[in-house]
Amino acid sequence: LEKIIIFFNNNKINEEKLLNLLNIIENENFNALKNAALNGDKKLTNKLLSETIIEEEKTILYLSIISQRANQFNQIYENFEKTSYDIAVAKVKPPIFWKEKTNFIYQIKKWKEGKTSTLLKRLYKMELLIKQNSTLNKGNIIKKLIVDICNLANAS
Repeated sequence: LEKIIIFFNNNKINEEKLLNLLNIIENENFNALKNAALNGDKKLTNKLLSETIIEEEKTILYLSIISQRANQFNQIYENFEKTSYDIAVAKVKPPIFWKEKTNFIYQIKKWKEGKTSTLLKRLYKMELLIKQNSTLNKGNIIKKLIVDICNLANAS
């Protein structure tokens, strides 16, 4: 709240400036991009890649967001293979937001256990690469990773 009060300094709060200040749009755009890539939707992934601002200082956050989803896939495979997807999704930690449940189930069907392991290994290597090399263009690395994820989602 202090950030908002200082920024607007007794002026009328402009919704567009407020959203920009809170970075809500960028986070939503990255989540949409992540989901499009995990769904294997090449057209939407390409469109969102051109529209989404990839902030270099948030690259570890982006990797973490993707890694969290991949780890949730692993939870499904390791613990709930013999139950229905609805029951399995209800037990995943951290819980899947109800709006994302349908999309998550679609992604689970697309990502088999071997693909998820490959993705987690790639994410680990990317994180090491980013942390070890401060001169790299981290935005391009994340974009390349997103494209690779989309291709991996469509691989047999």
